[in-house]
Amino acid sequence: MVVRISTGKSIRGALHYNERKVNQGKADLIFSSKFACDTDDLTFRQKLKRFQSLTDRNTKVKTNTVHISLNFSPGEELSIEKLQKLSLNYMNRIGFGGQPYLVYEHRDAAHPHLHIVTTNVQANGKPINLHNIAKSKSEPARKAIEKEYNLVVAEGRREGIGKHASINEIINIVTNSHLYTTFDELNAILRQHNIIADAGVPGTLLHKRGGLIYSELDAFGGKTGIPIPASSISSFPGLDYIEKQMAINGLKILPIRQRIGKIINQGLANSNTAVLLHRHKIICQPSYDPIGQLADIILIDMRTRAAVSAANLNYHPAELYHRIKSDALSPANTPANVNVGQTFEMAHVNINTTIALYQQLFSHVNAGNDLSPEFLKKRKKKRKKY
Repeated sequence: MVVRISTGKSIRGALHYNERKVNQGKADLIFSSKFACDTDDLTFRQKLKRFQSLTDRNTKVKTNTVHISLNFSPGEELSIEKLQKLSLNYMNRIGFGGQPYLVYEHRDAAHPHLHIVTTNVQANGKPINLHNIAKSKSEPARKAIEKEYNLVVAEGRREGIGKHASINEIINIVTNSHLYTTFDELNAILRQHNIIADAGVPGTLLHKRGGLIYSELDAFGGKTGIPIPASSISSFPGLDYIEKQMAINGLKILPIRQRIGKIINQGLANSNTAVLLHRHKIICQPSYDPIGQLADIILIDMRTRAAVSAANLNYHPAELYHRIKSDALSPANTPANVNVGQTFEMAHVNINTTIALYQQLFSHVNAGNDLSPEFLKKRKKKRKKY
């Protein structure tokens, strides 16, 4: 579970954001606390009035709005009842159990997530201290809830080697040394390091020109920062280059596909698919379409640095996903210490191994000799005309 806490000065704005999602059919109000009537009977005016009844008690408190999002791993199946209990548990742990708050379940992303709206102004007019709340209150709460509800652990995820190596280094390593035959397979590997390759959707200028850009991803899987064009990366991993690599990888990956297929078949026959995948260091990464439906499962073999699509192995993604998850939850597999989180967890590459590989791959490149003459020449300063 990944938690994000935002504070602001407009409770109306936070409320409007979530209510607009409800009106668009992208969210539902699933829980309310400290309101005078049932959740389903609350009107927008009643919600806003309840919050304003507290914020008006201390107009000196300018930061009076708290907007929290609880984000869960893609594929985690969480019932409404479980989400209600989980959010109640979290709010009690961070010291907001006595405050009125609203919990919305959003469906506008590939991963399940909740938005919670509340105020830090209490009934006596005193504000709840928000200083360092993420570290002092939210982090302990997150860890406790992950354990209590058997959620995918957020700590250590989405760090990869990006924490130490530059995005250019990671892209160079992945595009050159890993095996992939489709963009989904390439992006499955890149996502482990918070990066995604984008060729643009049909109709865009990027797609028409056959361009390719790389973007960093935030903790919620959304693009962040300024995209990096392939042309600005040392190995020039543009669309043409990636497609050539896919063709080359097509032959190399055949024996790996066969090996992974045998492992899955053996697991399906003995109802221990999750155990075998875990034992062979194979990570399952679900792939979703733009509307959030499961489109495929990419199996990443950490030993051979290869990504294989379940569809290319002739497995139905949804059926395979539920079968692996069922096996992971089976009491018979508990002694093997395999759970859903471990089976579908994003793996991380050792930084020392990665940097060593990078140096090996590009040790032959002489930066000075490989640069075009126009980049080596110093620009002449223009003289000012008087």
